[in-house]
Order: sequence, then structure tokens, then C-alpha cells
Amino acid sequence: MDNHSIATEALSSYAVQSPIIEFIRHNENLTYKITDGVSGLSYLLRIHKPVHDELHGLQHSEAGLNGEMQLLQALGENSALNVQEPVRNREGEFVTRVACGDTYIQCTVLQWLEGRDSQLDDFSSRDNVLQYGQQVGMLHRYTSGYASDLACDRPAYASIDENRAMLERLKFGREHGIFTSVDYDTVSEAFAMINSRLQTYERSPDTWGIIHADINRGNVILTERGFTIIDYCLYGQGYFLYDGAAGALSVPSRARDDFMEGYASEYSAPRSGTLELLEGFMLLHILGYYSFHMMNSAVHPKMREKMPVFCQNTLTPFLRERPIFYEL
Repeated sequence: MDNHSIATEALSSYAVQSPIIEFIRHNENLTYKITDGVSGLSYLLRIHKPVHDELHGLQHSEAGLNGEMQLLQALGENSALNVQEPVRNREGEFVTRVACGDTYIQCTVLQWLEGRDSQLDDFSSRDNVLQYGQQVGMLHRYTSGYASDLACDRPAYASIDENRAMLERLKFGREHGIFTSVDYDTVSEAFAMINSRLQTYERSPDTWGIIHADINRGNVILTERGFTIIDYCLYGQGYFLYDGAAGALSVPSRARDDFMEGYASEYSAPRSGTLELLEGFMLLHILGYYSFHMMNSAVHPKMREKMPVFCQNTLTPFLRERPIFYEL
């Protein structure tokens, strides 16, 4: 069954009439914009079929997807955040299974949020960056009180154990000539320093909980209500500052203080050692990109080109304990 047929079959389980199906992209999920040909209402259809098998994870399980749908529904009903609320199928369920050969593919539908992709120029205004930071802070203010057991079927991020697992996945790059042994050793030292700092960063309800885990400009759109964070498909458990670091990393370096000011106005981050922690988490996001795409051979040439420069210009100063927060 081809992808368009899967989309058509999935939509038959929803109250969408004469659907117009428009492909968006295929990465972590296969996504389509769906327009009801009668009502004109639009939706986002996600077919949980990653672009390659290595991207499959807990987030694609039925329990993991139900957790995401419950979180989005709770955010829409109980917070001031503008989110894509989930749509139930005709059976009243959030997850629809489509038979495909001898297996099933899981599908979900969300309400469509009208807006446009954010651009770098959108973050040139202090007021805009403050509002962006406030959005991330509002998310954490809500999820810090959200039941942690609802994330038990979701991935964990940025813990010492997860960082060790990421470094192990990056070993593939050294073994297959994508990274040199010298660069891999530099990466390994950086992980060791990050983990040593995390050993003194107590995991508590104020520092660790449910996070978005994939905050970047590609997941921020500009709507009539301002900046809106979308695409919670990778959400899980992690340090709140891991999201904060991603938000800071996605704005121009001169605006990072403004972002963190907006964030702190909604959710106060621990003061002691915050900058050092943020730098480590920013590096984890960058290294996480390499880990995420390690089995994607199309990205290997870019990795070969970028890693030596990254090690020399970023990781080496970091290991010498020079500030890099405004340099990344």
C-alpha cells in the first residue's frame, strides 16, 4: 500500500468529508495537510512511519502516541498555550491503525493551526524573543505539575545514561570513517564534562519533567496569537533547561539573554551554574542531530565536513571552560 492510500484509509475513520490531501514532509513522521472538502476545516494527518527504521522509538507505540494526544488535549484545555489539539476518530480513539500487509501503521489527526513558518528575521525584535521565551516557560510551568507516569511510554532526554547511550551511537561514525578518532575523542571528552556537571544538578520536580524535546525554529510558527510551538511528537522526560537551551540556540546569539528573560518570567530556572548547564545542553542538541541521523547516509558528507570544525571551534573551547553560550 502506498503512502497516499494509507492516508486515504486512515481518513475513512474520521468525520472528514471529501478530503483534500496535501503532502507536507516525511521525517520523524509522514505528514499531510487535510482539508474537509465540505466544511473547509483543515487538519494535520500524521502517519507514524519514520523516513528510516532507525527512527522508530517509544514515541511510535500506541501507548506513546496516546500519551502525546492526552498531553496536547490537556495543554489546549488547561493552559494559555496555542496547541494543535487532537481529533478522535469515529470510535472515540486518538490512534487509528491501518493494516498494511502483515503489520499495522498508526495514524493520528490534529487540528490545523493557521500560520506561517518562523524566519530568523522574526527573532530580531526583543518583544518577539521575549514572547518566544515565555511560550517555552509557560509549557514548563504547566508540565512541571503534570503526572510524570503519563510519560512512562515516552523517551527520556539528556540524562547521564541517555548521554552515554548517545555517545555509543556516535561511535558508528568513528568506526565507519565519518569522524576521525581524534574528533571522536574530543566528543567523548565533552560528554564526560557535561555528565560531570549533571552529577551535581539534582533531578527534582523543579528541574526535571515533561519537555517538548525538539524546540527549534522549524517547530515554531507565527500565528495571529504570536509564536506557537508545534510538533510534540518527540516529547518525553528530561531537564527543563534542555528545552530552554534549544530555544536559546534557535535565536540569534545577541537575543539569547532576551529569550532566557522571557523564559524565566514564566518559569524560574535555578540560578547556580545555569549558564554552564545551558551550554552543555546546547551541545547535546547539536550532537543529538548527528546521533539522530547516524544511519542516514545522505547526511554523512555533511557530518564529515562539519564535525572537524565543530570540534575545533566549539568543543575545544568548551573543554577549556571558555564561555560558548553566545558563540554557538
